Amino acid sequence: MAGHTWSADFPTLNPFQGTFQGEIFDAFVAKLIPGIPNCCTLPGDFDGNSEINIVDLTTTVNWMFKGGADPACLNDADVNGDCDVNVVDLTYRVNYMFKGGPDLVCGCVE
Repeated sequence: MAGHTWSADFPTLNPFQGTFQGEIFDAFVAKLIPGIPNCCTLPGDFDGNSEINIVDLTTTVNWMFKGGADPACLNDADVNGDCDVNVVDLTYRVNYMFKGGPDLVCGCVE
């Protein structure tokens, strides 16, 4: 996959050109690896069934505190987007589901 960005400070990892050269956009190439799921298709969908409901909340609690099954995609469990899955994500999810809190976001753990 290839593309471009108009960002003056596009983040790179091991870039061919490691420093910004004053141009107005950067090009990039990304390698997709077969067999690795496209994570975070639906933030908060812990069990990967394309729905957000109480089952996702329950399975998240079981995973975090009782050694339950791993999430279908770890980024879907990082619902506040802070690159970590912890009790803050549970609070954020409860707030979203029951109190009209902010939308869930894609995480950045993986």
